[in-house]
Amino acid sequence: MDSEKKQEFDQEQRAAFAGQFRRHHRFQIFIVLGGILFYFVHFVVILSAGAYEESWGYGLLVLFGAGLVCWRSAWKHNRCPACDHFFGLRPPTRTQAFCAACGSRLTG
Repeated sequence: MDSEKKQEFDQEQRAAFAGQFRRHHRFQIFIVLGGILFYFVHFVVILSAGAYEESWGYGLLVLFGAGLVCWRSAWKHNRCPACDHFFGLRPPTRTQAFCAACGSRLTG
């Protein structure tokens, strides 16, 4: 991308970006793990009740919904604030502190 889009953020802004990326990454992990936990609890309950054939899909529906919420959150929040470049499922960390598209330093 253009080098003119590169922005220098001060330490306070970079700390705010890092906190925001961590918060959204934790949210994504929590949603997926919550969906998996719900699926296993649902699986155990329907097996113990003997109703597996009638209701096995409800747990998968919740698991699929959790995956969609995680994907939507990553698509919306894992972006560079300077150039709107999408980072994928991995937001910037201390080891990967720069935006690959514009070179802006985002964390650290």
